[in-house]
Amino acid sequence: MRALLISLILGSAATAGSVKELTAKLFDESPIVRYEGARDLGAMGTKARAALPEIIDMLGDEEPWVRMEAGRALVRIGITAKQVKPLMGRLEVAPTEISRLISEALATREEAISPLIDALADERNRRLCREALYALGLAGRKAAPAIPRVLELTNSADPGVKKAASDALRRLAPWSGAVVEELVTLLGEQPNEKTWVVVRLLAGAGPAAKAAIPTLRDLAASKNVRLATAADKALKQIDVVVTIADALFQPQAAKLRAPDKYRVRFTTTQGTFVVEVKRDLAPLGADRFYNLVKLGFFDGAHFFRVMGNFVAQFGLHANPKVSAAWKRAEIKDDPIKGSNKRGTLCFATAGADTRTTQIFISLGNNSHLDAKGFAQFGEVVSGWKVVKKLHDGYGDQPDQAMIQLEGAKYLEREFPKLDSIRKAELEEK
Repeated sequence: MRALLISLILGSAATAGSVKELTAKLFDESPIVRYEGARDLGAMGTKARAALPEIIDMLGDEEPWVRMEAGRALVRIGITAKQVKPLMGRLEVAPTEISRLISEALATREEAISPLIDALADERNRRLCREALYALGLAGRKAAPAIPRVLELTNSADPGVKKAASDALRRLAPWSGAVVEELVTLLGEQPNEKTWVVVRLLAGAGPAAKAAIPTLRDLAASKNVRLATAADKALKQIDVVVTIADALFQPQAAKLRAPDKYRVRFTTTQGTFVVEVKRDLAPLGADRFYNLVKLGFFDGAHFFRVMGNFVAQFGLHANPKVSAAWKRAEIKDDPIKGSNKRGTLCFATAGADTRTTQIFISLGNNSHLDAKGFAQFGEVVSGWKVVKKLHDGYGDQPDQAMIQLEGAKYLEREFPKLDSIRKAELEEK
């Protein structure tokens, strides 16, 4: 233990020494040495944070290729909250290629979002406006509050600002759901080209756009054919998304009768396999499985218990709130008609009449489970090699209680090699 501690101390000292030595290179008279110093500091990543002030100063180096390397190092190392203000000051004065790298560094910091949005207020400062738009477009979800202002700038008289705003809006569109109230307010204005764009943003916002439905209904009755068509399409998209999202939390409503025979295609991280279900084998199980697939319940779920030639188990939702809604949604047992041979599917149970959403695929001959009440309802009919490739290195280590509590986050953190279901969908005949 003592030797390990000494090793860690020496390692830290060596790292600090390297940063100090490399930082000294940034002041060398030779541009090649300065370039090498910036390059090597960048390669150290966050360990070189102590050198950030000197690297920021290097953004004004007289040699363009040295400036570029300093900019790349800035992005690789990542800035701290303290660097946001000085970098904002450089954003409009640095050469374009450098300001783009500064934007990339700023986009990673939540503290930079407000200053970047403020920079959009003065459209006359075209350079700063364009660079701020570029940075916000890279920032992702945390830049969602900028969407209304970015939308305004898509009508800018300056072609450069207009294009930068359009590019940023395209990147930020997936997070429109965070600013639904502001977007609905914009719909209340005199209809114009911007209104049409707002409608399209709301259409892709998902359940969060539910509050916009009354306003969209008014627009769907508009005499403006283009706008009315877009609003009608948005209403259909939002209603479908909202209905599915709500249904995932309402197991009591999942009562569709399954077809006598149907197939489900599982697209996983290992590839695709197909399951065929015959309702007469286990009617109640086949109906439950059918409803879960229709709802998209298995999308994103992990194969959390994979054990050699025994089973590959799945059926706990990636969102723990959804799993909680189904925890007591039990169905009665089906009489045993088939057998749990290799490749068959069966619901897991915790005793009589306790089937909910968990399912396992038999990886070997599990006919011994027949007498214990496990009624198989389907069978893998293609892609067996994919099933056999599912990662089984963790066995039954994943804690089901923790999956119920944290969902996919727990599994991705503690068991990163587990395979998952990207999509489970009914195959069309």
